[in-house]
Amino acid sequence: MGNLTEMVPTKSNYLAKKDTDERGVDLTIKKFVYENVGQGTDKEERLVVYWTDTNYKPMVINKSNANRIKRAVGSDDTDKIIGKTINVYVDPDVEFGGEVVGGLRIRAAVGVAQPKVAASKTTAEPEDDGRPTPPVEAYDDDVPF
Repeated sequence: MGNLTEMVPTKSNYLAKKDTDERGVDLTIKKFVYENVGQGTDKEERLVVYWTDTNYKPMVINKSNANRIKRAVGSDDTDKIIGKTINVYVDPDVEFGGEVVGGLRIRAAVGVAQPKVAASKTTAEPEDDGRPTPPVEAYDDDVPF
């Protein structure tokens, strides 16, 4: 007949895994608000992001996704984040309560350049000194070490 948990309809006012897939959807941030989320006595105030595209439900933001928004748009300042486009996708490897359950994650929007982040001195590539790179033949492979 089917999977019992999938047969029981669940209604949510917020974006959920079933609303997108691993490719995700590009959404533009309209605003952030604090809302009481949850049901009954389990309600708690959480940060929620609303989209300019009203075909998509708002999304409750956890610490991981807040950090991912910052990385995707290059800013932690909510005034600078409004109007930026991000990609919301399903990551099947998200863990909750010690189990892999899948969940929503955020990354830079498809087709939108990643913000430039200053590289650390240890990982930066050497600067170009203007000299041409020697051809491969210039390297001697017969050096005995």
